Amino acid sequence: NCDVNPVVSQTLGNSSGNSFSEGTHSIEYKAIDAEGNESTVCSFIITILPDDEKPILNSCPSNITQAMDTGQCGAIVFWTSPSATDNCDGNPTVSQTSGQTSGSLFGEGTHTIEYKATDTAGNESDLCSFTVTVGGDIEKPNFNGTCPPYPTAFNTDADECYSTINFTLPSPTD
Repeated sequence: NCDVNPVVSQTLGNSSGNSFSEGTHSIEYKAIDAEGNESTVCSFIITILPDDEKPILNSCPSNITQAMDTGQCGAIVFWTSPSATDNCDGNPTVSQTSGQTSGSLFGEGTHTIEYKATDTAGNESDLCSFTVTVGGDIEKPNFNGTCPPYPTAFNTDADECYSTINFTLPSPTD
């Protein structure tokens, strides 16, 4: 009533403008006037809720198109896994959720690969998705010297105008 500018001092908790971690924080203030009269404590609670922001996947691989490897019925395909960032967790976990892993032999066709990131609060990123397409077989089959070693001229069968020839079918490889 007499002191228009009593001194206010904080007696508990972080001061205004500071960072508050997840959880409950008690804040208390008191005021003292020029005559030394002290107010009752003014107190309140600040609650910082758990992190609910999704991590973000970075550098999702582009779609990959690759021809079959020589001598293989498919292609071994490599890519770099995406990285992730998060507002609270400096190192969210990145995991592949679908498809074969980098360095696998992929058969002909299109294969979908998916990744996600998870932070320590359990928040999951949007999926990172790309395709691996392996082209068709363009190698010709090869007989590898397996043609039968028969002469090219035969006599006709007795009393016939033709010759019956038996031979083993060649075995090509592909």
